[in-house]
Amino acid sequence: MKILIYTFIMVLFLQNITHAKIISIIYGGNAGTQKVAEYIKIGINAYSDHEVYLFKDLDLLDSDSNDYTVLYQNNHLNNESWDILDKSDAILFGAPSVTGTVSGAFKLFMETTYTRRINQKWKDKFAAGFTSSLLSSGGKLNTITTLSLFASQHSMIWISVGVKSDGSKAENINRFGSSLGMMINIDSNLVKNKKYLSSGDIKTAKLFGKRIGLFLNNVSSFK
Repeated sequence: MKILIYTFIMVLFLQNITHAKIISIIYGGNAGTQKVAEYIKIGINAYSDHEVYLFKDLDLLDSDSNDYTVLYQNNHLNNESWDILDKSDAILFGAPSVTGTVSGAFKLFMETTYTRRINQKWKDKFAAGFTSSLLSSGGKLNTITTLSLFASQHSMIWISVGVKSDGSKAENINRFGSSLGMMINIDSNLVKNKKYLSSGDIKTAKLFGKRIGLFLNNVSSFK
C-alpha cells in the first residue's frame, strides 16, 4: 500500500514538473526588438511544448488614456492579453535601450502593473530580460538592471542568460558577454533589408530561448 501511495505521489510530482507551461514575451520599440522576441520564441519551441505568446508593449495599453489615475486603476487594460500574462508561468521583458534606459512606452507598461505589484499577483513567476540598441553600449546594462529590478519588485524569480560568449564579433554568440540579461545590437546595415540582427545575435536569441524552454521543462511552478 505504501508503495502505491509513493508511486502516485511521484507521478503527480513529475506531471507538475513536465507539463507545458505558459510563457509570455513582452517587447517594446522597433521591429528589431520584435525580431529578437521572435527568435527567442523559436528557441523555446525547438526544445519544449510550452505555449508562447508575444505582446507589444503599446498593444497592452490604451493609447487614448494619458490620465495616470485611470492608468493605475487598470481600467484601460486589454483584459484578454493581461489574463494570459496573469496565467503565465514565465514572463520575458524585452525593451530597447533608449537614452540609457528602457523606452518611454515600455516604462509606461511597467507603471501599469502598479496594482499587480502591490497585490504581488506575479509573485514567484519566472522572469528574464533582453534589450537591443543601435550602438554597442547604448546603456544596455542599465536597461537590463532596470528590468531585473522591476521583476524583483514583483517578487518574480529571475533567469540569467546562461549562454557562454565565444567572442566579440558580429558572428559570435553572446558577443557582449552579458550574464544578467541578453544584449543584442540592431545592425544598421541590415535594417534596410529588414534582417536587423547579425548571425551571432540570432544564434544568441535562439540559445536564450532554448535555456528558458529547458529550464521550465525541469522546474515546477511556484504559483
